[in-house]
Amino acid sequence: MKSQERIIVSAIIAAFSVIALSTFIHMPTTSIPLEIIGMKYSDIVYGVFLDIFSPENIDRPIKLNMRWYNSTLFTLFITGQSKHCPLPYIDYFLEYPPVVALIMLFSTCTSFNLVLPQEYDYITYSNLIMSIAQYHLALNALTILIFTLLMITYLIKLINLLSLHNRLNRVIIMLLLPSFIIYSVYNWDIIASSLFIMSLYYLCKKRLIVSSILIGLSILTKLLPALFVVTFTLSIIFGNNYIIKSGKDLFKYISTSVLLILTVVLPIHIASPEVLSDFLMYHGRWYCENCLYQILIRDLNDPLHRLLALIFTSLIIIVSSLKIKVNSCMDLLRLALISTITSTVLNYIFTPQMILLIGPLALVLLNRRELILYVVADVANTLMMILFFMDEELRRLVNMYLGMNLSTTFNPWSLDSPIQWLAMARNILLLTLLIKLILNVRIRMERKSINTITISDIRVR
Repeated sequence: MKSQERIIVSAIIAAFSVIALSTFIHMPTTSIPLEIIGMKYSDIVYGVFLDIFSPENIDRPIKLNMRWYNSTLFTLFITGQSKHCPLPYIDYFLEYPPVVALIMLFSTCTSFNLVLPQEYDYITYSNLIMSIAQYHLALNALTILIFTLLMITYLIKLINLLSLHNRLNRVIIMLLLPSFIIYSVYNWDIIASSLFIMSLYYLCKKRLIVSSILIGLSILTKLLPALFVVTFTLSIIFGNNYIIKSGKDLFKYISTSVLLILTVVLPIHIASPEVLSDFLMYHGRWYCENCLYQILIRDLNDPLHRLLALIFTSLIIIVSSLKIKVNSCMDLLRLALISTITSTVLNYIFTPQMILLIGPLALVLLNRRELILYVVADVANTLMMILFFMDEELRRLVNMYLGMNLSTTFNPWSLDSPIQWLAMARNILLLTLLIKLILNVRIRMERKSINTITISDIRVR
């Protein structure tokens, strides 16, 4: 017990340390670590906040109209003529689900109130925008820290529930993986991952309402956990799931999360009717970002990427639902890990931070050999962003030392880029793990079937 307590304390210290380090790395006002721009970038600051609130947008009418539903408010706000804090979905377009929108509302409005003086003009706003971004990142980091601690708590609960006490130290390993350090305070995937893990714990305990609320919140943070709900539901329909045994319980589980999602989404749709269609079009028309299918189709904007993602994802869902019998919490978690890897590696979008959805379950469930593959994939995933802005230089080095003839223009999205070589290495390793997980479950089931027949034969004799 004392050993477990030491691991828990070490995990908490590691969580505080890693989130603090990740915050420092991505803080817009700190120096660029080792002069590597890719380490400084974060979606929270550069991809979202500055993309929306940069004062330079006032001179970019096309950009302004793409981002803002109420561009007049933006102009009035950054010139100090309006003190109304802009609202996501209402005043500006946000490509993230409602839980992230709520966090954005809190972090941006709080940061504006803390930094901007009572009276200000465009020059003052422009001079203070990076300070505002700093507070914005710090508030998001605090939120992410809370959910990281919740993730640790529920991972430990799951490990104890599965009697895998020898794997408790893997929680610390997860926190120290390079992807966790770089991507924890980078986007909001940790929050979705934490809610997902919490949901699985309560599903194992057969507390269906609590589990359904948590998975609903996870989907409202990141859409990908919805694939687990589909896979889990199909496994029940196909008669391979004994966690939920009755149609009444299944209805309770599904309807609770659906009702929660509708309760959140419908008022947003009523207040701003264009948001839902804009959101779906934004994601539905996205290009093949670090996706596996560019090995076959080089044109990143080809809709075949999305079609292939739909076909292969559907295939894995159906196979998993048919072949995996969910008789225990361990079976449930394996199904969850399979659906999570499927939703990322077979997707037409696989941004580096999405690996944080896989990490917690992978560290608990994988054996040592599989864990080595995962760690290598994690390192490749980290290097993708660290080296991203060095693509042109990397191409020159490859040409110089490997005698290749790569184009030396900056294009880290194309398959001839060393960045995409890292992405493909990560994708292939994770795909290998996905196949191994499915085959291992099938082999295990076949062995159980053989053992049952043997015992039966002995009894007959």
